[in-house]
Amino acid sequence: MSRAIFLDRDGVIIEDTGHPGDAEEIHLLPGVTESLTKLRDSGYLLLVVSNQAGIAKGLFGQEVLGQIEREIVSLMGFDLDGWYYCPHHPEGQIEELKRYCDCRKPKPGMLLQAIEEHHIDPAKSFMFGNMWHDVLAANRAGVKAVLVDSTPEKALADPCKEIATAWATAHGIAEATAAVLSSP
Repeated sequence: MSRAIFLDRDGVIIEDTGHPGDAEEIHLLPGVTESLTKLRDSGYLLLVVSNQAGIAKGLFGQEVLGQIEREIVSLMGFDLDGWYYCPHHPEGQIEELKRYCDCRKPKPGMLLQAIEEHHIDPAKSFMFGNMWHDVLAANRAGVKAVLVDSTPEKALADPCKEIATAWATAHGIAEATAAVLSSP
């Protein structure tokens, strides 16, 4: 079985600007390319698992999501092993996406789908997220979670912090990567 690093997108890989409307608003956070290269070279699959409520809210469509993904790949110089998005939101404006689902974090649906599709051992895998709902989704999927505090004010407001347990806390992706690579 494979081992993986699950990555939230906004606030872990790119700057969290709310709902980026186009690829020109995309900026990698410091250390992303180097950290992901180290993890990939150490045998980890790299998989994005990201809530994208802006689709359900009518702020942007799937085509913009694809443009942003391509821009991230272009900025890094390599692709990741998988991109998983939840386009749903219970308060969405797009009727077919306005619902509660099993994929929207803190539910573990995206992680479980990736685990099945890529034959991943969750016990040997990690989730890097900047919100407590990322940590709780990882807990529910049996994956160790690293809270990357790129947006501490948003993380403090997340109600999931009361029930989620982080394996580690890191100041950015480089520190999260160092923690994973130095773990037994």
